[in-house]
Amino acid sequence: MGNTWCGVDVDTIFAYPTVRVVKINDRTLGVVQKLLTLAIFIYIFIFNIWFNGSHFSHAPVVGITRLQWQEPTKKCNPFDMECEANYKSIEGLPYCKGYKGEKPDNFQQGCDYFDARELPANVMDGVFLPTYIAKYQQQRACPHGSPTCARKWQYSAADGSAQKGIGSAKALDYTFVADVDDFSLLLDHNFHSERGSQQIAQQDFEMQGYWKNCEKEDREQKHCVVLPIKCVKGCDQAAESSSFFNFGQPSARLSNRRKTSASLVTEQKRELFANEDAIVAEDELRMYEARKASGLAEPISISDGDVLYLNTLLAMAGRSLNDAIEVDGQTRSVRSRGMAIVIEIKYENLKRWTLWKTNKPWYTVSVKAMPVDTFKQADVEQVDKNTRNFKLSYGTMIIVKQTGSIAFFDPIFALVAFTSAMALLAVANTLTELLMLSVLPRKSEYERLKYFGLSEGEDNPDFNPEKDDAAASS
Repeated sequence: MGNTWCGVDVDTIFAYPTVRVVKINDRTLGVVQKLLTLAIFIYIFIFNIWFNGSHFSHAPVVGITRLQWQEPTKKCNPFDMECEANYKSIEGLPYCKGYKGEKPDNFQQGCDYFDARELPANVMDGVFLPTYIAKYQQQRACPHGSPTCARKWQYSAADGSAQKGIGSAKALDYTFVADVDDFSLLLDHNFHSERGSQQIAQQDFEMQGYWKNCEKEDREQKHCVVLPIKCVKGCDQAAESSSFFNFGQPSARLSNRRKTSASLVTEQKRELFANEDAIVAEDELRMYEARKASGLAEPISISDGDVLYLNTLLAMAGRSLNDAIEVDGQTRSVRSRGMAIVIEIKYENLKRWTLWKTNKPWYTVSVKAMPVDTFKQADVEQVDKNTRNFKLSYGTMIIVKQTGSIAFFDPIFALVAFTSAMALLAVANTLTELLMLSVLPRKSEYERLKYFGLSEGEDNPDFNPEKDDAAASS
């Protein structure tokens, strides 16, 4: 090999650097190092791993939803011939012209009753539920085959003549949808998630559901509470209870309602929500109707999905159809202008303080109002080749978004997480060195001992001799 390469000593080229350990007898440094190590250990192993479960691998969820609206009924299936509706009287609705109460709305129009087969419309990725409808009639202004056309259709007046003037056309009829607040939405949903060979697939009635209720007018959703969705009928699985669920509310255990018995409702073949085999306990129905009568019915769960009323959905976002808005200097209501909300269903299966086994999946339903001041949809119905009816509907646009992730225990992923965490413990020594050489009052003495060691014949200094002597004499 020779002694030199290009004039450089080979021993210098292949020199081996080794760390020299210097023991400094100073309790300050020792205590600082131990406290830093303890703090890092608590943060990594207690908080991140044990509390947050960072050693679990997560996979996104893929799900589908089905939305079905229903008008208020007397606890029956609207598809049955004998089923009767349960609308509120127009005389008790402040936004209707026929209202006979003491507090009418500033903006009143005629009201009409609609059912769930003629109102909702699928728009984009959601469902649009009209609350206010303006109807127009239009006559063809350009004959077929015209070489030019300044206006193909013109608005008709009530007598059939063409409307004159400028600005917005006048509708032939303005109608509020009576008692639309009590329309109920069936939210049927499920999800699938997989990581490698592991996979989880669940339907809504197999999981405990929760709903996020926000205070009235809480537009930023800063004051919300998460409550369990009560199972009324047909939920197969019982939810696991845990003091570490961290919802601020005790988790509720579901009951299996599939059994039939003499104690069930008299109308045993009636259903709570468009389901032929739905049989609901009489006491549950009384509670359900009482909540509905109070003005805000809590969401409930049945085998077909979760049932939420429109006014409940809006209240979950801190909104109401009666909220006032300013339109062209006039005070109007959200009911007459429309709005958009997003229903978020978040799936999870990892509770706090979990080390090895993941938990049974659960989901949380929350609602957020989107920043729009108007939402409307136009529909055209052709009467004949020269006449068509034009309908402009204002209402609530509802979009459902499924989010969340499912945790899986993967030994390899967990090993990598633990190994990385162990390496971070060395940060305690690095921080101690930084404090020792740059911050603490005796940094110059520490630096001399670290880099130059002890002089010949010098004993390892004790940085707290007086304290030691006092302790010994006592």
